[in-house]
Amino acid sequence: GDNENVPRGAFCDNIISAIRSKAGKSVTELAQEKGDQPTSDSDALVKLGIVTSTAENSLISRKEAAVAVYTAHNLLTGGNSSALHNFKDCDGLSDEELFAISYVVSYGMMLGDDNLFDPYVAMTGRDLNSIMRNF
Repeated sequence: GDNENVPRGAFCDNIISAIRSKAGKSVTELAQEKGDQPTSDSDALVKLGIVTSTAENSLISRKEAAVAVYTAHNLLTGGNSSALHNFKDCDGLSDEELFAISYVVSYGMMLGDDNLFDPYVAMTGRDLNSIMRNF
């Protein structure tokens, strides 16, 4: 459901599908083109730096989802830029995390409310639907 947390495994499966749909090839093939030899599409996500872990049942924070989506999208579309959004609750995040959050917000893949992004909250079905619609 929209307000239910999305397990990391489901997030990874959706990103794998989105990449295949947009690139016309698998994540494994993309990793192989970069010289990696992943054992599976999930392993390829880690090797490409899209996610740090594919542990099935753990949750994924909105911040980590934003970085993953940005990394995957940028891999396929190359060199995209975005204006930096200054969310009140994103102090202390790295420049890369802030840029990734700004990027996914500017592309409508993830949304913030009242100048808040809730970076540490687990992503929900609503987030995932929005990402998949706009990826």
